[in-house]
Amino acid sequence: KTGMTAILSGTRSDLKFDAAVVDPIAVEVFPGAAYVLDKGASEIWRFGLSGGLINDRRRWWLSGVEADVRGATDIAIDTDIWVGLSNGKILRFRRGQFEKFTMSDVPENFSVRRLAVSNDNNLLAVLDSDKGRIVLFNKDTGAYVKQILADGLSEATDLVWVSDHELMILSGDKLLMTSI
Repeated sequence: KTGMTAILSGTRSDLKFDAAVVDPIAVEVFPGAAYVLDKGASEIWRFGLSGGLINDRRRWWLSGVEADVRGATDIAIDTDIWVGLSNGKILRFRRGQFEKFTMSDVPENFSVRRLAVSNDNNLLAVLDSDKGRIVLFNKDTGAYVKQILADGLSEATDLVWVSDHELMILSGDKLLMTSI
């Protein structure tokens, strides 16, 4: 706790959620805004960012758009917003509404723990730590590309693209790198 206090004491802006935000599980930043995935309210909230300040919350989806994200596990953003669900589904949204995305040739017993999207290589990387693997899909077609099996992936809790052909994985007390 002491380390966290020291890190947070230098912040320029803090925001305490109001009652509308029920169970926030992930945050992503895309230029000018922070997007909070709230599985309890089944919402994506957008908070404007400017000059080191967090601005007011607003619902990101367009009026009339409803999406069930109560089973959400993670959010990732390129220009679209991707939401992974615990049932192995991935939802894709563009400009506040659903965008067609269907995965094909999905491996057996597939689950989504974390997502990472890359603008450089058109791939969506999915951490399936239940099976100790990373599964890659084409972002445009949803087609299965390949899976990566490696020691330490069953303990992995997060992943991020560091280049168009490398992923960094957080696994316990280690950072792992893997080439695609």
